[in-house]
Amino acid sequence: MIQIESFVHVADNVGVAVGKCIHVYRGFYKKAYAKIGDRILLSVRKKLARKNVKHKLFFGYLIRSRFGILRCSGHFLRFKTNSCVVMADLETYRGTRVKGPVSAEFRFNSFKNLTSITSCFI
Repeated sequence: MIQIESFVHVADNVGVAVGKCIHVYRGFYKKAYAKIGDRILLSVRKKLARKNVKHKLFFGYLIRSRFGILRCSGHFLRFKTNSCVVMADLETYRGTRVKGPVSAEFRFNSFKNLTSITSCFI
């Protein structure tokens, strides 16, 4: 679960390496935490070389979480890192490629564009 002030890795090739969650668009302020598939507001904390994205705010969707999720089949899925993808607006992604695995629940929801830029689903 990602709360406000949590650090997340960025899994696409936008130029942001690490971001800090400054707002969760789910629930109330005192109980706000993000699970896989929730939208967050992200502040850039560490950037990749030769990219001009420092001190900017981005929207993002959480695609991996250390907290994990329980599937209907009874399997419990947990990732190593908290990761997100950066959004240009509510429909389009800023990056063209996603590094690492993505949960298969994105395939069946309203994230149809994510299936085209992802190489591995779990």
